[in-house]
Amino acid sequence: TFTPNQWFLQFGGLLCTALVLWPNQILGHDYGKIPLLFAFWVLVPFAASAVPNLGFVVQLGRWVAPAALSASVALGMEAGFWAGLLATPWLLFCLALGWLGRKADWTTAIGCLYLIVGGSWFWADRAGLNPLGFDDAIVRLTALHFHYAGFALPLLCGLMVRTKTGN
Repeated sequence: TFTPNQWFLQFGGLLCTALVLWPNQILGHDYGKIPLLFAFWVLVPFAASAVPNLGFVVQLGRWVAPAALSASVALGMEAGFWAGLLATPWLLFCLALGWLGRKADWTTAIGCLYLIVGGSWFWADRAGLNPLGFDDAIVRLTALHFHYAGFALPLLCGLMVRTKTGN
């Protein structure tokens, strides 16, 4: 699990990255860039580490920050080959988390599998692909949706149920 100091550093990393990449757009409409940064730096590590008995989070913990940094830089670039290449570590992290989380309880397994979808759509957005002919904004917002509603929501709901029932 992460300590409060680590969370402070993660959140500080998120803010600094946002200020460097989009100094004039912090409060503007950015089609999900800032919420995606929050997902990379805070939401995904927090949601994964908040669930008990997930030893794979410890195994993957050292890869979160480098993958988040690479994804953050990719998000600041124009979509294309190089941005897709920089988004690949985040996709690989999502694939690893999905693969390792499949043996957990059902809410965790579903959340981890949906993170693969979120990571894949993020990679498609940064690579400049438009799956099924969707607009660029829809591709990015689909990635955002699957990071929050697909991954974090099932994990945190399962945690809440386990806390209420004492399991």
